[in-house]
Amino acid sequence: MKPGDLVRLFQEGDPVIPYVVGSFKGEGGFEVPAGSIALVIKLTRGDELGAICHVLVDGRAGWAYRDDCEVIDETE
Repeated sequence: MKPGDLVRLFQEGDPVIPYVVGSFKGEGGFEVPAGSIALVIKLTRGDELGAICHVLVDGRAGWAYRDDCEVIDETE
């Protein structure tokens, strides 16, 4: 996975539960339907729960855990 890739977001691997994209502006985030497509902006180390993908989804920027991102289209 690298910047420019398109990924599908799943909450803990569950294809039904809506995904909560983390916010960089404090607490909370925003919810998107399970399976939403996001553009990877960059990857960071993250925390004890795993690596973080900075993503753009539904015109908004946020973050998701790398393990919750399934690559569907890779950039060359």
